[in-house]
Amino acid sequence: FAKGNRVMALDTAFQELTMLAVTGAGFGAEFPERFEELYANSYARQDPADWKRLHEAGLGIPPEQDEFVSLDTRTKNDLTMFAEYCAEFYPDYVAQLGLEEYVGG
Repeated sequence: FAKGNRVMALDTAFQELTMLAVTGAGFGAEFPERFEELYANSYARQDPADWKRLHEAGLGIPPEQDEFVSLDTRTKNDLTMFAEYCAEFYPDYVAQLGLEEYVGG
């Protein structure tokens, strides 16, 4: 894995990514209102003219802004993917984790 002048072994990148995910989950659990605010600010629709100008100036963003997905919808989608993974590889976990409503729907 290489980013700029920094090169990192794949296992090291995975370890760092895992720590970031755990830290993010902990932050969201401890400060849910702040997390919701940060999420909304990060994914809010921008003025299309500003977006186009930034893209054309070389900012690494796609030409068109993605459609906004609410936190509730994203959470449901993530839980559905996780529940389907559990159902396939760890079926006993589905009931233990209360994921029945997200499987097969």
